[in-house]
Amino acid sequence: MRTGRMKKHRYSNEFKVTAVKLASHPDIQTQDVAAVLHIHPFMLSRWKKEHREGKLKGTGHPDLKEINEMEAKVAERMVRSPLLH
Repeated sequence: MRTGRMKKHRYSNEFKVTAVKLASHPDIQTQDVAAVLHIHPFMLSRWKKEHREGKLKGTGHPDLKEINEMEAKVAERMVRSPLLH
């Protein structure tokens, strides 16, 4: 019998720090990064707070090409959905 509880997904510190770095870009909103990464904006905001407080440490993803591709997806989403600004 299922209890209806959702499975808790665990994200690596590398993923979290990479997401925080993307969301810290001055022209990119947290909700846009969250949408591209398929995570809830509140979760990303919490990670940003943890990073500011020093609770979330790491260097982020070492593959800058992938990060640049994620930034391009977020920028494209912003162009297609001007209501998100």
